[in-house]
Amino acid sequence: MGDLDFDVIGRSLPYLMKGLQYTVQLTLTAALGGTVFGTLLAMARLSSFKPLALAAAGYVNLMRSCPVAGDLWFYFLVPVLIQNAMGWERPPQIGAERSAYITFIMSRRRISAKSCAPASRAFRAQVGAAYAVGSPIGRR
Repeated sequence: MGDLDFDVIGRSLPYLMKGLQYTVQLTLTAALGGTVFGTLLAMARLSSFKPLALAAAGYVNLMRSCPVAGDLWFYFLVPVLIQNAMGWERPPQIGAERSAYITFIMSRRRISAKSCAPASRAFRAQVGAAYAVGSPIGRR
């Protein structure tokens, strides 16, 4: 144990703190962005404007039916499709930071999209529970 160089931790501490700061920033951005997008998606799905509700429901059902590995296919396929559509020699470069944000926001969005279906059933379940206990709700 005497030959371990613990001084390397002290020398690496600024880099470790920078990595921690980036991780926290990425997590908060993804959580906030995904939650906002998921909430807007849930509101659109519950909308009385049928085309908006159908589009949101289709999107949510698509996200539910696609495994997470499908995101990787999308992520790697879209730059190639853009390359072919634009006639470029190379696919567009996304970069590591943008890739991380997209990945984390997509994963948070997936969680939010899955949570909007129970929200639409909550009112019906509450009314059913009220009837079950003999509440006069809705009996006017």
